Amino acid sequence: MSMKGFGLDGMTGKMQGFESPMSSSEAYKILNLPPMATTEKIREAHRQLMLRNHPDNGGSNFVASKVNEAKDVLIGNKSA
Repeated sequence: MSMKGFGLDGMTGKMQGFESPMSSSEAYKILNLPPMATTEKIREAHRQLMLRNHPDNGGSNFVASKVNEAKDVLIGNKSA
């Protein structure tokens, strides 16, 4: 599977039954951001990764879904 521009460091990639929800820590790793990054930085990192990994541009559905999930986890955890 091609994952150009995307790192899965620390993730096993194993698919066993239902996946547990993504943690904030995992989401920051996927977006390559430090903890407590601003909403603006999260959105920019998401946009850049989706430009490189979107299925319409030859990217992976799985990777795109993880990038989207990471953004949703972090934006949902923001109070402002």
